[in-house]
Amino acid sequence: MRLCSDSAAATFITASVHLRVSSNQDAWNWVSSATAEPPRAAEGDALTDAAWTERLRGALDGRGFELLFQPIMPLHGAEEAQFQALLRLHDDDGRVYAAAEVIPAAERTGLIGAVDRWVLLRSIAVIGERAQREASPRLFVRQSLASLRDAGLADWLQAQLAHHGVAAAALSLELGADEIAPAFDEVERHARTLHALGIGFTLAGYTDDANCERALERLPLDFVKPAPHWLRLDDEDAREVLRALVERLHAGGRRVIAPRIEDARAAAALWNTGVDFIQGNFVQAADRGLAFDFGEAVV
Repeated sequence: MRLCSDSAAATFITASVHLRVSSNQDAWNWVSSATAEPPRAAEGDALTDAAWTERLRGALDGRGFELLFQPIMPLHGAEEAQFQALLRLHDDDGRVYAAAEVIPAAERTGLIGAVDRWVLLRSIAVIGERAQREASPRLFVRQSLASLRDAGLADWLQAQLAHHGVAAAALSLELGADEIAPAFDEVERHARTLHALGIGFTLAGYTDDANCERALERLPLDFVKPAPHWLRLDDEDAREVLRALVERLHAGGRRVIAPRIEDARAAAALWNTGVDFIQGNFVQAADRGLAFDFGEAVV
């Protein structure tokens, strides 16, 4: 049974999110007020791998990397403080490179393991700082195949979590099924070791191909983010397809996050599909702090 029309849901969701933003600004007035996506490097400014190596090494030494955070908002039910950690690289000329540019360069130059660990360490430190004032948030952190194959990752993460007083469950490592396919068995072993410590796992970009199905069957996944085509909900038939997928994922103990939700209508279309969380600029653009009141945001 439908609870409300898309139009009514869109209006309600919009009002709820606007209320959250208004009340939250006073509570978190120390956070940067800039919520728009940072400017990206202009096309035609492609760097050579040698230049990328220099820039990435400088950032790893403390000159240029930054994490932004985007809230992952519950559509229904209990409030949970959850954010996606998003990497940015600032250069000396004021240009900002997004992770989509940084990560391929780090892979080409052999620095991806160091970059992944920088992101993990900064994420753990942020969780630890927040936990001193209130309940720990969960951060979703994308990791590369190289890091997920690293046999030393579990011991390193355990030591860093203990050092900062952070519970393992406050981290969810995000992976892509196609990315890990070349070394799936190795990734599975390490994922099970990490999950036994309490660290979560998220499958991003779920389709219904063989790699994703194998990941669902064999990896200790807690969350799944469907690929964009599942979320093009132009009619009731498309929503029924998504409902069936969500029911299947729920039956396997996985919760579902709909990413890249940019407006109220896209959020409203998910209202009765069973999706657990939404993420995107409609909820809030990525920002420098954990500035979001999840109590007001639950719709």
